[in-house]
Amino acid sequence: DKIRAQLATKEQDRRREFERLALREQELQSELDDLSQRLDAAGARIKVLEAEGKANREKIKVLLTKSDNDDELVQALKDQLRKVL
Repeated sequence: DKIRAQLATKEQDRRREFERLALREQELQSELDDLSQRLDAAGARIKVLEAEGKANREKIKVLLTKSDNDDELVQALKDQLRKVL
């Protein structure tokens, strides 16, 4: 009878431990899912920011080219004005 009681106690302990571990597994899976979603969102945000950065660099190149062309035009107009005066 004593041995059966010990076995029953051990079985209850094992069940409690199993239930505790099952709950912990669910918690960890939930945390993993959350972190996975955050990682996906961060990856998408990085792609958007990289695309915006590339577009902004292209716009800056266009503006610099325009500025150089404007400077050349102004210099040509000054030279032409000097020739007339």
